[in-house]
Amino acid sequence: MAVDKVYELMGGVGRYQVCLIVLLNLLQVYVAAQAIFMTVVGAELPFHWDFGNILPNQSRNTTTDSMNPIFKHWLHMVNKTEIQTHVHFDSGSSSVVGEWFLIGDASYKVVVASSIYFFGVLVGVITFGQLSDRFGRKKVYLAGLSLDILFGIVSGVTPTYEIFVISRFAVGLMNGGMSLSAFVLLQEYVAVSNWALTGTLQSLSFAVGISLYALLGYLIRPWRILAIVINIEGMLILLPSL
Repeated sequence: MAVDKVYELMGGVGRYQVCLIVLLNLLQVYVAAQAIFMTVVGAELPFHWDFGNILPNQSRNTTTDSMNPIFKHWLHMVNKTEIQTHVHFDSGSSSVVGEWFLIGDASYKVVVASSIYFFGVLVGVITFGQLSDRFGRKKVYLAGLSLDILFGIVSGVTPTYEIFVISRFAVGLMNGGMSLSAFVLLQEYVAVSNWALTGTLQSLSFAVGISLYALLGYLIRPWRILAIVINIEGMLILLPSL
């Protein structure tokens, strides 16, 4: 007997399936926020510097002096403590750039953190499919979402860039694998004739998540608080999934 025929005999899409569709579409909103997390928290910040014969009130802005040869030479000549003393970021902005002074030759670390996340997604997608087949999709989904939230919070409270990068890899690993398991889980809970609709809704929810994250990034400027708020959303999805 075809799967669609079984669902028809059972009365079609019931209340449980509707709740599952809503829940797993909300999950895509959370997944989207983690996917573009670095877009906001890795944003370049305006800063000024005061060193040598340059007085504080004569300092320069990053828009013109980040490529200044004198400034770049100075960055090479001094240690991190000196940089933290003489480089001042705009107090109204917040990102990992200002947190760990990722400027000059260290600016590549922002891109590295983002790339590490997506490498984690790749590994998660490859490995979680096998784990889902062996242990069940719901168990893998719940475990992945729980660890996703945990490592996401670590990303927001970590004191060092190195731990931040490791946590972003872990978030990518869980985000990629867990979202794949959730996608297949949803398709298995509805009739084949509804797959196109549920798949479209999940893609739409991902797009909505990008927009909502951009709005949150505008409203919540401290990047650490933003990281925590995003993962509170994850908790609100996890609890009814249990």
